[in-house]
Amino acid sequence: MSINQLTIMLKDQKCLNGMMYEPINQITKMPRKPNPSRKSGKEGYTQVSGYISEPLATKFKGYCKLSRKEISEILEELIDRWVTQYEENNDRED
Repeated sequence: MSINQLTIMLKDQKCLNGMMYEPINQITKMPRKPNPSRKSGKEGYTQVSGYISEPLATKFKGYCKLSRKEISEILEELIDRWVTQYEENNDRED
């Protein structure tokens, strides 16, 4: 069930299991658990971002979870392969 479906259901019922409905935007986020593999703030790492289609992003995130690998780990591996291939192709042209 998606957050939107749950929100609609809660708005219709005004409560769930005896608990009063609280709009999603008023629910406080739980603090993140410490993640030792997290690269944010680590020396020698920088954030890279871009936009990809939603269906591809959804598949990518799902497959990362299934493989129990961090998104950053997969991205670094793929970008490294691309850079290596690019450098090899450009070395031949020189």
